[in-house]
Amino acid sequence: FLTSANSINVARWLPQQFYYFFAYKQWKYKETPPVFSVPSGNFGNICAGLLAYRCGLPVDHFIAACNTNDTVAQYLAGSAYQPGDVKYTYSNAMDVADPSNFIRIMELFVDREHIRQMLTAYSINDAETFNTIRDVYNREQYTLDPHGAVAYLALDKYLSAHPSSKGIFLETAHPVK
Repeated sequence: FLTSANSINVARWLPQQFYYFFAYKQWKYKETPPVFSVPSGNFGNICAGLLAYRCGLPVDHFIAACNTNDTVAQYLAGSAYQPGDVKYTYSNAMDVADPSNFIRIMELFVDREHIRQMLTAYSINDAETFNTIRDVYNREQYTLDPHGAVAYLALDKYLSAHPSSKGIFLETAHPVK
């Protein structure tokens, strides 16, 4: 019996819920639930986080950190759900123009407005990704992978607009990937 362990398979993203619970267990600001910023291509990992939230995990908000494949970001901003052609980026594991797991997220919520209450999406381009990697390294001597850089910058943008919030960004790959 063989099966795929990609982000479409429930056997992969259901156990990913535990990462969110583990992160919350380490969260030191218990009076303020975290904002999670998740590198999002096929939306499996963020779907797992939203399921963890539905299972009772205290979460303030989720950020779908997208690269220039911004179908969901455009949809949440008010456009029709209109997948385009895939754009190839530095954050190549996120190069998905029609994320198959987004339908699962839409099933968790009643409509777009209900999704937007819990989920914001940002689109980060390659220049912003590169500059974020460089700036974080210069400031912290930490090398972000391109996917994590997208999530880091998306979280930074969200926190700039919501200064009373605090957040966690996810890294999904080793920097040499």
